[in-house]
Amino acid sequence: MLDTAGPGPVWDLGANTGEFSRLALDHSTPVVSLDFDPGAVEISYRQMTRDGETGLFPLVADLTNPTPPTGWANRERRSLLERGPAHTVIALALTHHLAISHNVPFGRLADFFAGLTRHLIVEFVPAADPMAARLLAMRNHDFPDYTVAAFESALDGRFTICRREPIAGSDRVLYLMETR
Repeated sequence: MLDTAGPGPVWDLGANTGEFSRLALDHSTPVVSLDFDPGAVEISYRQMTRDGETGLFPLVADLTNPTPPTGWANRERRSLLERGPAHTVIALALTHHLAISHNVPFGRLADFFAGLTRHLIVEFVPAADPMAARLLAMRNHDFPDYTVAAFESALDGRFTICRREPIAGSDRVLYLMETR
């Protein structure tokens, strides 16, 4: 999917320790590897420095509360989102956290992603998946719209689905999308 998207800056959202960021680094540079977990970002940073990787930028970021513009009159440093767009955004094992844990509707996710990139590589984790099921079990209300059909429908308003690949050994689906 990275080959199809072509070269250009990549943002890996919810990158964890940067495994897929490093795959993207083989295709494009720079790669901004963002995750909420400082421990995971530290592991990625240490690997980057140990291996002498250039073009990879592991950063701690909370996508539900991104860094605002700062400095004098909020004009010295741009917000996290203003620092884009990226040519490609990777969002693997992320949407279920945003949709379930943070109550972000799929339509808002579509708008968010469309504002960041031209190409989106995104994974849908269905409700029956053990990770999504665990998140759903912690919630005190239902998510009747948390379906692959609702996900595709919401993103279809902002993206064209170029490729849809089931992930072997799971019910997860990987998509390559392009903004309309």
